[in-house]
Amino acid sequence: MLMIVPLVLSSCKEPFNRPATGTAENSSAESSAAETKTAENTTTPEPENSTATTEKPEDPAATTEKQDSKPDGNDDSKTDADTNAHVHNFVGATCTQAGKCECGAVGTALGHNFTGGSCTAATTCTRCGAQGKALGHNYAAATCTAPSTCTRCKATNGSALGHNYSGGKCTRCGDTNGPLTPEEAKLFKNKLSDAENAEALKAAREIVKKIDAALPNGTVAEWVAMAAQLVSDEYYKGKHVEGGNNHYSEAYGVFIKRESSCAGCCRALGLVLSCMGYQWTHVNENQWTHQWIEMTIDGEKFWADGQVGWSGFGSHPLA
Repeated sequence: MLMIVPLVLSSCKEPFNRPATGTAENSSAESSAAETKTAENTTTPEPENSTATTEKPEDPAATTEKQDSKPDGNDDSKTDADTNAHVHNFVGATCTQAGKCECGAVGTALGHNFTGGSCTAATTCTRCGAQGKALGHNYAAATCTAPSTCTRCKATNGSALGHNYSGGKCTRCGDTNGPLTPEEAKLFKNKLSDAENAEALKAAREIVKKIDAALPNGTVAEWVAMAAQLVSDEYYKGKHVEGGNNHYSEAYGVFIKRESSCAGCCRALGLVLSCMGYQWTHVNENQWTHQWIEMTIDGEKFWADGQVGWSGFGSHPLA
């Protein structure tokens, strides 16, 4: 038997009761999200240069304290206490006894600090008063005029060496105030007294001093040439004499009496050269002719004329 079912049309006055979208739960969630979004959109905007999130800066004191806890950039795990534990604190040290640390480690002794003292008196330690050793003498070498002398206390040892004169000049110290050798004295003694020869010798040494001052780095030839010129200057301060007294043929006549001849000039120059330590020869001695000096320099013959003040290698012009 056929049954007829009535058809329900959408044009019913009572609409079908269903959610607009999704379920009731979903609808509630979407509604809440929409509200949140609306609230965000209504928040006051930040300035353009402002950072969305601002971190709170650390306390400077806390930062410093944190850095200080790192000794010399070592690992953070090492503390000041760890570092100090490795530093010994030695106490009780003396000059001869080592100091000790509370941990039992042993250091080193201070050692003596000796001061004072003299050549004969011991030094003393400034810390413990212990006595050291005397400094001892420091003797310098003896000289012609002084014995060996300590540079610290001036004590002397032995005696002076004494001069070693040759030609009136010391071979050690260069002093030109010594006596002539007996052989040299014979060249100048002749008829003069010791006092007269001593005056002539003093004048000759003055000429040597002038040469030393004027030509300290000169050659032998230069020194002899200057000696001849200086003797000639002395000759021309007086007058030429060839007889009548005992002075004209001696150095004394040239330097002291101012009465001389070529023979006197020759002996005056010879006296100067002897004071300089040189050997020489009197040419034409005791003859009635011109006289001069000859000697050897560096293996060559050299002549010098005390009357005219000339000199040179080879032979004299009048030879």
